[in-house]
Amino acid sequence: MIQRATTAALAAILLVGLSACASTGEPRSTTSAAAVDVQTTVYHEVDGKKLDADVCLPRNAHKDRAAMILVHGGGFTEGSRSSMRKLCEQFAQRGVVGVAIDYRMLPDFAYPAPVDDANSAVAWLKQPDIAAQYAIDPARIGMLGSSAGAIITASVATEPDTGIAAGVALSPVADMTPSGLTLGTPSPEAIATILAYLGCTKIDDCPQSVPASPLKAVSKGDAPLFLAGGSRELVPRQQVKALHDALQAAGVPTELTVLAGERHGLALLTDKMRNAIFDFVKARLQS
Repeated sequence: MIQRATTAALAAILLVGLSACASTGEPRSTTSAAAVDVQTTVYHEVDGKKLDADVCLPRNAHKDRAAMILVHGGGFTEGSRSSMRKLCEQFAQRGVVGVAIDYRMLPDFAYPAPVDDANSAVAWLKQPDIAAQYAIDPARIGMLGSSAGAIITASVATEPDTGIAAGVALSPVADMTPSGLTLGTPSPEAIATILAYLGCTKIDDCPQSVPASPLKAVSKGDAPLFLAGGSRELVPRQQVKALHDALQAAGVPTELTVLAGERHGLALLTDKMRNAIFDFVKARLQS
């Protein structure tokens, strides 16, 4: 039965968002224990809000490098780019520029604001001066997202004329329409989170659920996608498999890994999974 959650009920279920770090707009450099240069800068300003990115740079001076935008999870209410710092550095260690971003979140910003911000990060990296500054090849930009970030990543990857060349989605919800509730058994908390993201109070009266659902946007021009989920996690595995099957049917290169158990989002990153992702990204973003 579809839960007809009220706005008040949603607020009671969703967590309070964490405050974003302040930024001066000027790049700030640090050197991590992994000997990777990390620069923090503003990649976009919208609605009077400055959105920060941590840019993790490989030590080599090779030009025209690939880049991976990293999008954090947190139910669209909390979290920050800092949770993607380890991955950011690991990509840099492999010669790929990592770019961990913040984005606008609930309760002030619902769909499509988070997706718009991710697209702004892509557009920012493709600017000639920014691409030159970080030695990035604008044609070799990918995106990786966890949980809420996986929804954002899958949304960007399935857009017409998507700006990314590859995507990795860890525990994405693919179908947010009423039919999506037939894919496994989503919890009331998960339904409430999606309703809040969509800006709706009930799923069967939510027109934006269609454009917000990556599954409904799949076409042959989509970016190759690596998909992962847990067999008994927050996001029903049927959601992830439905997206994988649709991409396959459209002729889009895709890989699917479902781990046994309740692992969700970044918790899916076993050593084997991490290596499979690096191999997928290397193959899809090679020059």
